[in-house]
Amino acid sequence: MSIIKPSDLLNTDNVLNDLQGSPVGPLVDRSLTTTDAISAVLSAFYTPDVLAGKSRFPGYIMQSEVTDSPIMYSQEESMSWLAQTGGHLEKSVKVPASTVFYKYRVALGAQLDARDAGMDSTAKRPKNALTVKERLDCLPEAYLALPGATQTTPVAPLQPGTYVEMVMMNRSRFKGYAIVKIGRKNLTINTSDAGGLQVSFDKSTPQLMNRGGNAPSPNDPGTMSWSNRNKQKTAIYLPTGETIYNGDLENSNLLAVDQETGANLIKDAMPDFRLLARAYKMRWGQTLFCSGYRTYNGQVFARMIRVNGDNNDCAGNRYGNGTKGEGAGERNANCKFVGYAAIPGTSNHGWGAAIDINRPKAGFTQGMAGNSPQFRWLNKYGPEEFNFNFGVSGEHWHMDWLGWNNVVSGVKVRTSRWTQAGVGDDIPFA
Repeated sequence: MSIIKPSDLLNTDNVLNDLQGSPVGPLVDRSLTTTDAISAVLSAFYTPDVLAGKSRFPGYIMQSEVTDSPIMYSQEESMSWLAQTGGHLEKSVKVPASTVFYKYRVALGAQLDARDAGMDSTAKRPKNALTVKERLDCLPEAYLALPGATQTTPVAPLQPGTYVEMVMMNRSRFKGYAIVKIGRKNLTINTSDAGGLQVSFDKSTPQLMNRGGNAPSPNDPGTMSWSNRNKQKTAIYLPTGETIYNGDLENSNLLAVDQETGANLIKDAMPDFRLLARAYKMRWGQTLFCSGYRTYNGQVFARMIRVNGDNNDCAGNRYGNGTKGEGAGERNANCKFVGYAAIPGTSNHGWGAAIDINRPKAGFTQGMAGNSPQFRWLNKYGPEEFNFNFGVSGEHWHMDWLGWNNVVSGVKVRTSRWTQAGVGDDIPFA
């Protein structure tokens, strides 16, 4: 058995994008002349449709390049961009400093693109040969064409060595690659000109840059231990047996929204939640306004608010040490308490299995903490009657859905209360 080397993925035929000509079918037309038959066979032989049946083309990101002009995939996009430039193509468009676009040089394999990826060292090349950078600049260009990769919203650049799948916008000329799926970063690419282009398999656990067809988070600097979904949890959804990914459920059919309260939860939790919300309204005369599902990007955003608080070594950051800057603390850049945020990809909100109560709108009285009778009522009756539990220490607003443990395997939520406030109180249910 032969072993595929990293360089084989980029330079060897039939590893990426194996192209085969269409076989010539039997000639059943009895009216064919000998000349017509020979002509048809020769035409099929010399001009085979090697792209027949292929819609997506795999490749690897070799380098990313910054550009201030996005690629246009539709006439609508082109007209919108022209409107911003005043109709002058040569005019630079003023965009926010944080808004940049990326184009990528991709390796497609020798069969689809014969241009040399340059795996051998410079010493083996002829005099005045192109440098590694110059050779990479000759590779085909590709652009993001994903939900979340809009022309006005910046996204984090894809790293060299990331596996992607593309569609070809101009099949007649083998060009115009649009990235429609992002896979794992599983290659480490060294572009040192002295040693030539060196490629190896990542020694660390491959980082999944993308789940569910969404672009990487624009808020992720790519330098955290949790960056690029490196710590994103997965679970098996038992009713269907499918694998689900924390924070990447928005394009699935697993979420349900309660219009009155605003809760967005996994559909299995909604019957319990609506009973809870109805009972709360009957008891307190208030709507239980709350949030629920949080996307992976939303988790990154919440985490990044706390990064500068870590760096500023804010007093009272009980989870962070002020030096790592990982967003582990509870305070923002101004050292204001904003609460704890889970590592992106691990929050119960990312499963649609938790709610955060908007306590002022929900009518909490006598303070926002444990002395509020509304909180004590929820803590007393929530777990036993409605499968919702205050399980995170110090968070008087966060409730987890206990039924989650029955609909998935691989991930559990806390089943014990973090406080006994209200449990022993003589509080009427209704």
